Amino acid sequence: MILAGDNGQSTVWLDDCKMYNKKGRWGGGGIAFGNRYVPYVTGGLTTEMDNGPGGVLVRGHRIVKITSDAFTEVQTAVNCSVEDIDPGPTEAHPDFHQSYVGDPNTFNTVILYNVWGKGCISQGFFGHNLRDSAFVNCLFHKGDTVMVSQYTGPLDHVLFMHLSVPNQNWLWLDGLQPTNCHMIDCLLTDVPITAKTRAPGLTYEALHLLNAKSPIGERGTTGPVEFADAAKLDYHPAPRSAAASGGVPLQCVPADIDGRPYDAKSPSRGCFQAADRKAAHERNAQPR
Repeated sequence: MILAGDNGQSTVWLDDCKMYNKKGRWGGGGIAFGNRYVPYVTGGLTTEMDNGPGGVLVRGHRIVKITSDAFTEVQTAVNCSVEDIDPGPTEAHPDFHQSYVGDPNTFNTVILYNVWGKGCISQGFFGHNLRDSAFVNCLFHKGDTVMVSQYTGPLDHVLFMHLSVPNQNWLWLDGLQPTNCHMIDCLLTDVPITAKTRAPGLTYEALHLLNAKSPIGERGTTGPVEFADAAKLDYHPAPRSAAASGGVPLQCVPADIDGRPYDAKSPSRGCFQAADRKAAHERNAQPR
């Protein structure tokens, strides 16, 4: 444990700090905040820990080489990234974001905006009971794992907008009870048809599914997408790709995860506005 509070009575703000476990991420004991500390984290790095730091607000923070959950204990995450989730020899069951709450009367209120994960041996989006939450402009790329993104239980007023999940299926499980739950302008691998896929209270608009046999919802499309450089995990859709246009213009989401404006009339599906030659050249010319 790095910092310990007083049963939720203490608030801490860490700005541009590094949090790490000298034993390594599989060495145990990698907890950033204990005793119900109320944390705010801006900038900085978490590495070689069990989980991401968690907090009321986590903004502009990097998470690299962790064992389990990246953003599970976060209420609002903005402009953050995670690289390399790996449970290794532990028995962790990691998630990019998890909202699993056993009590059906308990819901999380979560915002993830401009957040990405790459090389994550984990589930992407996973939940059981969730309300008043939004996941917008998010990219999740899984590593070598059969895990999927999946939800069940009550989902009440939950938005999934401009998500890119290019190599992991998305499942709606038995027990799902959606109310005002929407998926809009997302680029997903597949949403396999189950009894809950077309449940009342769950709507889809302008989804592109990479591996599905047929589209889902209004203005849906399917088929392979040519990405700028998938081998290097660059999932900007090429201009001629099926997902490069056809999205629903959303005033509340004017720009993509890079800060580039979405096309005002026909935005790309997923978290990236379609790449063009000039933008790709500028991106590749930037120092790494």
